[in-house]
Amino acid sequence: MAGNWIQTMSPFDCDSDRSTVARWENVLKGKLNTHFRPLRDTARCVFLFHEEVEKATETTDQYCTRLQAMTNHYRFGDNGTEIRAQILQKTTNKSLQREILKHPNWTLNDVLQKACLLEAHKAQACDIKKANDRKTGPWNSQQDDKTVEVQGKLFKRKTRTIKETKSKVYRKFSVPQMWRRMDSERLPLAEQGPKLALLTVERCRGCRCRWIS
Repeated sequence: MAGNWIQTMSPFDCDSDRSTVARWENVLKGKLNTHFRPLRDTARCVFLFHEEVEKATETTDQYCTRLQAMTNHYRFGDNGTEIRAQILQKTTNKSLQREILKHPNWTLNDVLQKACLLEAHKAQACDIKKANDRKTGPWNSQQDDKTVEVQGKLFKRKTRTIKETKSKVYRKFSVPQMWRRMDSERLPLAEQGPKLALLTVERCRGCRCRWIS
């Protein structure tokens, strides 16, 4: 008899397999497979699935493909329903979210078809906008980002950084230069030559715009 410290083995089925070597191989394979089989962390897989968000550079179809690949590690009761709910919560397409909420009976295939249609419409609208910009130009022909038109006159724009905590600053300027406030109110200048003037500065993002005529 074997001692109490020796693990007993299940009896071999001599009727089905009379080879001792084959019987031992089957037992050892079963024990090794049971011991070294990788365990799946179900809770972690579910958490990662629900935390996965749609990237800005991918389509809804690509996002769905990534979610389907993640469900291979843990299978829900209905993978299609879970993926549809995940797309509703994490998609960056607000129009698609509204369509899914309007049609609660949509399946995953219905959602993907609507997503492809919305993305195609968005791409076509962008192409039309680019074509119009190439014809007319994004800016006025007489005006660019460095000039601005005030009362029919073009002025060059220059900026100076100031401290946001100060509402008044001293600036030295000459007569050919003029300071304009953000509301285009002209500040009168005094005599010729450099003067030290007190300028009231509006707290507008910490910058001061100077207009030179």
